[in-house]
Amino acid sequence: MRRNHWLIPFVGATALLVTSVGPAVAQVEEEPLDLQARVEERVGLQNGGIVVVTIRDDEVTTAAAGIANDAGDPLTVDTPMILHSPASSLTQVIALSLVDTGLLDLDALVTDYLPDAPVGDGATGRDLLEYRAGTQNIWDVLYDEADDVDQLVVDPDRTWTGDDLVALLDPSAAGVAGEPSSSYSDTLLIIQIIEAVSGQDFSAALDEYIVQPLGLAGTVHAAGDVEPPDGRAAGWSDWASDTPVYVTDDWEAARTFRPTYSTAADLAVFLQALLEGRLVSPELLDETMWDPDVEEFAYGLVRSNDELFPAAGPLGADYFGDYGWTPFGSFAYYAVDPATGDLVV
Repeated sequence: MRRNHWLIPFVGATALLVTSVGPAVAQVEEEPLDLQARVEERVGLQNGGIVVVTIRDDEVTTAAAGIANDAGDPLTVDTPMILHSPASSLTQVIALSLVDTGLLDLDALVTDYLPDAPVGDGATGRDLLEYRAGTQNIWDVLYDEADDVDQLVVDPDRTWTGDDLVALLDPSAAGVAGEPSSSYSDTLLIIQIIEAVSGQDFSAALDEYIVQPLGLAGTVHAAGDVEPPDGRAAGWSDWASDTPVYVTDDWEAARTFRPTYSTAADLAVFLQALLEGRLVSPELLDETMWDPDVEEFAYGLVRSNDELFPAAGPLGADYFGDYGWTPFGSFAYYAVDPATGDLVV
């Protein structure tokens, strides 16, 4: 498995959920699902909360329950929250937009754009976007197994950046291009390539290629001079304390290195636009929805079924999505059915 996620059990964590629905409701529920009631039942009296947006047969249903942060803001479909690994899909779409404009060539060597990139010999842009560039697993680099020391918590006041992490990757330790590698490390390099070929930082590229064309109100990459959005959600976790607390999203963002925020409503718009071909060309979209019998990943989307997303569809159903969580008490998740356009956020 190439994905590299923090793995934790979570209860009452602030959550952004997007998953395929389609025929799942009809097969699992004999009566229409009261989504709001189900979400409220799940959250119960716990802190944190859940937000869900579903689109099925062009009908939009929303549900939300819980508190977003220690300021007491209610959690809604318009509450910004950090995305974690699902930010990869936004990153990949920006890269594909640059392919469409002729600024990026998927068949060119990664080192044509980043001469010192810590990738396997001969790794191409296509390898990078498919997480096959031979990069080291950054989590293995950060964690000293012998001493049981995690560099992320050695200095809790340090703010790590993607460039900091790439600098830790050893080019001489890179694997074979074309073989499975670290999705997290590869994504950090994709961001660097986007900045190199577009001539702007990633925050500006996200704004130009996704936020402005779609009119998104709560999506931002908070790096450099770009501030995190107001009213944003924070995780709810006991990972860093004896009792559960709201973990400030700024601390969390510093530890996930990709401080990209979005809302459930924005992600639903983004996913619809992607499936409708409004963000990348039909040819590249076809490559994104690749042959599931051949590949596991394609351009930031994971092919899966109920084994990965047990609430998303009937046994054996295939759909595309991404997910990620951290020990700081938040979870992000989505999937879409490209055949029907159904999704859940």
